[in-house]
Amino acid sequence: MADPVRGETQATRSRMLGYLIGLCLVALVFRIAILREYLAENPVANNPTIDAATYWNWADRIAHGQFAQDTPFFSAPLYPYLLGLLRALGGTLISVYVLQIGMDLVTAILLALFTRRRFGSGVGLLAAGIFLLLQEPASFSLRVLSGSLHLLLVTATWGLMALSTNAPRLPRRVGLGITLGLLCLSYPPALLLVPAVGLWLFWQSRRRLADLARATVPVGIAVLLIVPATVHNYRASGEFFLIQALSGVTLRLGNQPGADGVYHPIRGISMSREYMLHDAGRVYQQATGNPPSWAATDAYFRKLGYDYWRSDPTHAIKLAARKAYWFLTGRNYGDICQPNAEIAAGLADWLRLAPVQTAWLIGPGLVGLAFLLRHPIRHAPEWLMLGVPLFVVVIFWYSPRYRLPAVPVLTVTAAYALAGLKQWRIRRARGIAALVGLAAAIALGFVNRAVGFDAPMARDVAIALVRKGDYAGANEMLQDILRRQPDFPLALSALAYSRHMEGRLAEAYETYHRALALDPSDTITRGLLGALLVRMQRWTEAERELRIVLAATPEGPEDRFNLGVALTAQGKYKEARPHLEYAVKAAPRDVRFLHGMGVFFARQGQHAAAAEWFRRALEIDPSHQKSQNDLKRVLQKSGPPQ
Repeated sequence: MADPVRGETQATRSRMLGYLIGLCLVALVFRIAILREYLAENPVANNPTIDAATYWNWADRIAHGQFAQDTPFFSAPLYPYLLGLLRALGGTLISVYVLQIGMDLVTAILLALFTRRRFGSGVGLLAAGIFLLLQEPASFSLRVLSGSLHLLLVTATWGLMALSTNAPRLPRRVGLGITLGLLCLSYPPALLLVPAVGLWLFWQSRRRLADLARATVPVGIAVLLIVPATVHNYRASGEFFLIQALSGVTLRLGNQPGADGVYHPIRGISMSREYMLHDAGRVYQQATGNPPSWAATDAYFRKLGYDYWRSDPTHAIKLAARKAYWFLTGRNYGDICQPNAEIAAGLADWLRLAPVQTAWLIGPGLVGLAFLLRHPIRHAPEWLMLGVPLFVVVIFWYSPRYRLPAVPVLTVTAAYALAGLKQWRIRRARGIAALVGLAAAIALGFVNRAVGFDAPMARDVAIALVRKGDYAGANEMLQDILRRQPDFPLALSALAYSRHMEGRLAEAYETYHRALALDPSDTITRGLLGALLVRMQRWTEAERELRIVLAATPEGPEDRFNLGVALTAQGKYKEARPHLEYAVKAAPRDVRFLHGMGVFFARQGQHAAAAEWFRRALEIDPSHQKSQNDLKRVLQKSGPPQ
């Protein structure tokens, strides 16, 4: 295959670099505008939820010196440890978003430079431009999620593989090993790449003994980087997990009765990854009667997934095909990140500056990959980087997060195919095929919309609207979901939360019970019901519900605090105190928790201690009305200071 770079002049390369710098500067301005609106309009910006909250809390523990866990890793550790370093340096959520925007810009630069070496300057510049216009990367950079890190490491790994054809130099092999190992620690399915990279390096060489030695260098370095995670997991559990201990549960999430290709919770297991391991162990023990171990629990859920496939192989094949179709055409569904729904809700108008949908890339991207099959060994890196995310989606379930690692290579191969339009006379077939692929990809979006496939499940967006005070918008969005899925417990729970915050307490109470009737094991909904009962001052009912929650997930500070409030109101001070102290320790700047401690002491007549807690709350939020009023009361009762 001819080297596309060899015929380029220095002037061409210089122009390409100038254009690339210009593209990145424009993209930076766009991303700053998107970030400013996100911080101003979207309550999620300062209140991470579900997995984002898990990563942020984990990072806080790391920043305060808790470098090891007492359980095996429940998620890939590189991202939370990176956040932990950021938090230790005083970084805030805004710092995370800025860092991730920077990662995206570096990813675009690497895409341009590596693609130039692979396919020429024009294709490299086009790839960078397409990437910077993609909606999903722009949206993921504004979440406390590992998407931006995945994109950067996938691009670096692919690029170093692309440069490592024939007899790669030692620095490139070392660099490839480092990026591959870091990618595995951020994205565990990349473990599949470790032996594949070694085999490819050897196969595309002259296959001599020296080539075998060269091929083992990046594999060995990657393994060395992975070993600390494996050692941590063994020390925490006495069992062998390479990187994380949730693959069996994750498999079951996508392969169970009612599975339709996207996320469906397992009864009794929290959506939060932080509590998922403990919940899975409890469910395992209830089902088998055996004391849970991490490996036995993981194997139990993995077997349930396999049994589900074996029980109806035809259905399993159809389900896999449906997941693949999600991968190829999905635009709207998101278990956490839902940019189209946020735009429709008025929370992300400036996100229109990144208008390109990932699904649009897949048609021309596959065309480009098909043309690269003329040199299958040389272009195995492109196929591997697409194959791993596709495998994950087909085996587990579709999520934009699971497809995201395929974006860099799809961007490159789409640019390669579309560049055929510029070289119309000599690349006519490629150009026509790219146009047909692009048109088909866009058309399938309209088809999906017409048949009701890929409709946005904007539950988290609705919750963001609730936090913003837009109850009408949240209720309309949730009612739309429930019209399509009347028995969707998570949407019912969110609707109840909206009514709760709006002050429609009786309706919220009834809706929470409807959600719990569908899934009695949902501890998040039961905890919200407990909080509602505290607000309604139905103390004994609140205590009952919250004790059920804490028996399953004792780590939740919000639930512990609400139980402490309910016990305090009943005069059960000895029982209440450890729950309130736990909440304050977990969130020492939460004004509600500090005020609650003040109320605890005030009800016992300990006015000086109560005043101290109310003052602490007011130091953080001088406008907190309850603390102001209660401080005046206890000062009046305790008399002037001595």
